[in-house]
This record gives sequence, C-alpha cells and structure tokens, in this order.
Amino acid sequence: MAKTRVANIRHLKGKAFELIRQGKAVYIGRRVRTSYGTFPASKWGNPFRLSPYATSIEREKCLRKYETYVRSRLDLMGALKELKGKVLLCWCYPLPCHGNVLIKLLKETER
Repeated sequence: MAKTRVANIRHLKGKAFELIRQGKAVYIGRRVRTSYGTFPASKWGNPFRLSPYATSIEREKCLRKYETYVRSRLDLMGALKELKGKVLLCWCYPLPCHGNVLIKLLKETER
C-alpha cells in the first residue's frame, strides 16, 4: 500500500479531481471554488483559520488546536483509517499543516 502523504493541491490543479475519483487522494480542506472546479468542504477541514500572514508560532498553535479538536471527535478518530495510503490534498503544504496532524494521528492508531 502507498504511504499516506500530504500534497499541495495548487500543484495538481485539475488532476486533483481525477486522483479523488480514483480513490488515491482525499481532499482535507474547506469548501473552495477554483477555476478548475469546486472542492466541497471536507470533514477533515481545519475549523481554525489562519491569516495568510500567520507566524510560525501562530501556525503551531492552530495545529495544536486542530489536533485537540480531532482527538475530541470520536467520529473523526474512527474514520482516520480512511486516510491510510492516500494523498491528503490541502492548500498550505509544504508549510506545517493539519494534514501532518492527521498523519500523526493515523500512525498512532496503527500502533
């Protein structure tokens, strides 16, 4: 099985929809309309918004809040296995991102 990883959707553009249709990728963001289509809101979306000018400290704080949020949601914790072997599509990678948090939590559940 392929390794679970995070990828920036901007680099994939329209190819992202094909990867999702093939079951190779999962969109993990909020609802976004682009020139190549609309991505519906994902249950994995981070409800804690960051400014485009957020500092690394603000980003880390946001990611800690997201981790606490996911851990508190039994439905999400139970669904983490859906992400195994998938490409997690977001908008912020390669910056530290909630996709990294999801991979961390997935690994914990596999132990």
